[in-house]
Amino acid sequence: MKSITVIIATWNGMKWIHECLESLRTSSTKVDVVVVDNASTDETVQYIQGNYPEVHLIQSERNLGFGQANNVGMRYALEHKADYVYLLNQDAYVYPDMFEELLKVSENPQYSDYAVFSPLHVHGDKLSLDGQFKEYLKEIGSTIVEDVTMAEMKDVYPVECVPAAGWLLPVKTLHNIGGFDPIFFHYGEDVHYEQRVKYHGYKTGVVPGAKMIHDRNGFGNYQVFRKNMIYRDMQMYIFLDINLNMSLRWQKFIKNYLYFSFDAIKRFAKLDFRMIWEYITSFFTIMGNLMAYRRNRIDNMQKGGHWL
Repeated sequence: MKSITVIIATWNGMKWIHECLESLRTSSTKVDVVVVDNASTDETVQYIQGNYPEVHLIQSERNLGFGQANNVGMRYALEHKADYVYLLNQDAYVYPDMFEELLKVSENPQYSDYAVFSPLHVHGDKLSLDGQFKEYLKEIGSTIVEDVTMAEMKDVYPVECVPAAGWLLPVKTLHNIGGFDPIFFHYGEDVHYEQRVKYHGYKTGVVPGAKMIHDRNGFGNYQVFRKNMIYRDMQMYIFLDINLNMSLRWQKFIKNYLYFSFDAIKRFAKLDFRMIWEYITSFFTIMGNLMAYRRNRIDNMQKGGHWL
C-alpha cells in the first residue's frame, strides 16, 4: 500500500477543521495527516490537540502563508518517506473513496507523465462544482460533456492548471519540481507551480472519478486576494513564468501596462484612487525585484527539490 501524507495549512480554521479532519479519519484509505498552523489566534490548535491526537501538528510562530506552510509539510513528508503528498485546504473535505480513485490513476504507468492529480472540487452545497474550479475546466468542458454523452469517460483529463485546494503529488514531483516558490505569500503560488510543471514536461490532470468538497464562496479571503492583485499577477503571469522568453515577458508587460494606463483614466474619473495607487506602486516594486525574479527563474528552470 502506498503511503499518503495529507498536508493542511491552517489559519483560524475552526469553522471547518472538524469536518476536514473527520473526512480524513473516515476515509477508506488510511493516510497520515500533517497540519502546519500559521499562528492561528482562534481555537484551531487546541481543538486539534484535544480531538485528533493522530495528527502531527507543526506550529509556526508566524503566518508563513499558504505556499511556505505547505513546504514545511512537504519537507516532513519527504523526511518520513511518503510515496505521495496530498495538499488539502482547511475548508475542504474528502469523499470516502477519493484517495482510492486518485491512486487507481496515479499508480497506472500509462499516466507517469503527470505530476499533479486533482479530484473534482465540489461546491459546499454538494449540488454543483466549485465556481473557481469550473473556470479552470473550461478548456476541457466540451470534451467531458461529449465523453459523458458517449459513456466513454477518461481516467484523467489534462488541464493547464487547477486550484491547489486539493492536489495529489507523487513524491517524484517534489524531487523534480520542488515546493512552492516563497516569493508568493498567498494566492498565485499554485498557478506558478503549474507553470513549472509544464516547463519540465509534466502534466496536471483532473480525475473525474474522485471528488472532494471545497466549502467556500468566491475566492475565500477576498480582502487578501484583492490586496496587491496587480503586482501578484505581473509576477505570476509575466516575470516568473519560466515558459516565456525575455522578449515575450516584456511584450506582455508593456501590453498590460498600456491597458492599466487607460484603465487608470477611467478609475480617476470614478475617483477610484486605490487602484491607481496600486498601478503605480506595483510598477516600482516590480522594477525593484527584477534581479530576484531572474534568480528565481534560474532556480525553477532546473529540476530539483527547490524551496524544500
